[in-house]
Amino acid sequence: MFNFKTWEFQSDLPKVSSEYQVFIPGIYNYNVSLKGYQKLSDQKAELSKECLRFDGANIDCSKITYLMKDIPAFLEEENMTAPSNFKSAIYFELSDLTYPNGAKTSYTKTWKDVDYELTTDQSFGSQMKKKDIYKDLIAGIIQNAPDDLQKARAIFNYIKKQIKWNNYYGVFSENSIKKSLESRSGSVADINLNLIAALSAANLDAEAVILSTRENGTINKLYPVISDFNYVVAKVNIGDKSYLLDASEPLLPFGLLPLRCINDQGRVINLKKASYWIDLNASQKSITSYILAGKLNADGKLTGNLITYTQGYAAYNKRKDIQKSGSIDEYVEKIDERLPRIKILHHEIDNLDSIENILTEKYEVEFTVSDGSSNKQFYLSPFFINAITKNPFNLNERNYPVDLGAATDERISIQITLPDQYELLEKPKDMAIGLPESGGKYLLNTSLENNQLSLHQVLQLNKAVYEPSQYLYLKAFYSKIIQNQKSEYLLKKAN
Repeated sequence: MFNFKTWEFQSDLPKVSSEYQVFIPGIYNYNVSLKGYQKLSDQKAELSKECLRFDGANIDCSKITYLMKDIPAFLEEENMTAPSNFKSAIYFELSDLTYPNGAKTSYTKTWKDVDYELTTDQSFGSQMKKKDIYKDLIAGIIQNAPDDLQKARAIFNYIKKQIKWNNYYGVFSENSIKKSLESRSGSVADINLNLIAALSAANLDAEAVILSTRENGTINKLYPVISDFNYVVAKVNIGDKSYLLDASEPLLPFGLLPLRCINDQGRVINLKKASYWIDLNASQKSITSYILAGKLNADGKLTGNLITYTQGYAAYNKRKDIQKSGSIDEYVEKIDERLPRIKILHHEIDNLDSIENILTEKYEVEFTVSDGSSNKQFYLSPFFINAITKNPFNLNERNYPVDLGAATDERISIQITLPDQYELLEKPKDMAIGLPESGGKYLLNTSLENNQLSLHQVLQLNKAVYEPSQYLYLKAFYSKIIQNQKSEYLLKKAN
């Protein structure tokens, strides 16, 4: 009865009409919320006499009809959080129950009630308070840390190494933080409540942040429902700055949450103060730079060195791929398989384990541009590094945001030395296009000077979230880039 049956008006099929009729006994009072971008066409309520018998008494009901017409199909696309956030649907949550004898039970709580429940709960607040577990360990953990920020980093790194995540989410500790520390394994809550206790043991100001992950949906902020939350992270306040920390992911740097946590807002739970909302934003951009310096040989083969620099989520994803591959050699083999035209002759990867630093990949590469038979005139496509061939935005209209999680910045710089003097008959058009409200830009510049063929490309998406009104601009932006990347250089040997 607490969550009376939800009705989804919208699905993957368009509908002429969708109607939901409910009979709700008068003793039950529900909070009713409509999610999604479509509005109700009509809503009617009438009395239905004696529809329920409860404790020997006849109870009248409200017969309520909810009607929605001309409903477009809900089409899922990339870069979105849980579909339940955006599908038009009606939700019911029990507020209170009044018994026939007049007694009343309230189910909707205030945040004050929830704060008290959480801070006194054996599996949550009591675990946050267990800083004594670390009283003999903390001096050793922070012995080389000169200031509070370095202490927090040292504790964060210690917990990451000490307790392995068992792949379970949750707000409440499964056993206790002491047991998870001893067994060196635990859920997200076990790990991050350990982190809060350890930070507190070092006299740092640490709080808990409960949240709902991207696939779990957004939180209804009108009234608190603890079951809506499925995750907890740590927040440490140092000087005038705050850092959100999740020690369940060993490959994430200090202050960067996993992308699954970047979902609207979280609720900060403090042992001594009232709770409050906090925005869950990515603290870093996802940054990638490719630099290729190569030489085109007379046989039509291009040889050179490709260096890739990655930061933020881009570096995290690469490190994760390398870890999944088992070894650097196997990771490079997979890249080689994915790029049939490019052969990797030698490789070197720096800062693989230094996750606070830029991940650097260095490759000696070779690939065939032409078969060498027609060296007087030939085509050469400069878009062989991370070419955009498919538009990620294909809908005619999208009624929910484009949520990338983090802003992105990708730069490509290519310099090719040609074997002879060539002239450029055709080339991709130089471009400088932008999205409204400084939402992003794409720059492309190509040139041929002194036997050096150059390409410089920048693709920036400056926002983590784009509203539905900006969707068609994004679609057109990518269409222009894709169209231009179909062009090639046409090179002719100079007489």
